[in-house]
Amino acid sequence: MIKRILITVFIALMMAQVAQAIADEKNAVAIWELNEGKGETAVDSGAGKNNGVIHNAQWVQEGNETALYFNGENSYISVSGPGEKSILSITKELKIELNLKLESYLNKKASATGSKTDGATQMLLIKGDYPNRINYALSIVWGKLQFNMNLEDGSRIRLTSTSQVPLMKWCNVAVICDGKEAKLLLNGREEAEQAYSGKMAVNDSPVLIGGYHDSFKSEGERINYRYVFFKAC
Repeated sequence: MIKRILITVFIALMMAQVAQAIADEKNAVAIWELNEGKGETAVDSGAGKNNGVIHNAQWVQEGNETALYFNGENSYISVSGPGEKSILSITKELKIELNLKLESYLNKKASATGSKTDGATQMLLIKGDYPNRINYALSIVWGKLQFNMNLEDGSRIRLTSTSQVPLMKWCNVAVICDGKEAKLLLNGREEAEQAYSGKMAVNDSPVLIGGYHDSFKSEGERINYRYVFFKAC
């Protein structure tokens, strides 16, 4: 289940938490609040107005708020065809933030195939062709967060958290790339970091949230990846 997704392009990190929050909102290229409560549209209130189409996910109530439940089998949000020059094709400075509650460390592919390895990857958000043609991707692998980002020179950033994402508890996940260093955070605590230089490799892939299907391959070729779905709540 996810309550909010924020993608931000920022100029500099603020030290004060309040100032950072203001900067995030002001510079957000996409904010999917996921508070509509009904329908099949995830409204983007950020600068890009890139609304998403909700596929097979369900609206649920969490206290006084709304959230979107992903079933781990075929639920996802697609933001189709933003193109290489889209505001979502980010090249250098990036922040991704999600509020989520994870139900299981395995998705339904583990049950379908009998292999836990097959169901160990759950895609939270991706722009690119998994696993090689990636602009940016945030996933959970065996319960640990993983962030991948390809650079123009062919090198790759890969961050993996030391801690597992807690089950059935709301938590905050964030990635911050400031052009010099990439950091992965869980509930405000830094879990991994990696220095880098140069621009991120962009592509014309759609942004997918909560699941992954490979639109660049035939059905037969993409069988190994098309069940990489996020299971939450």
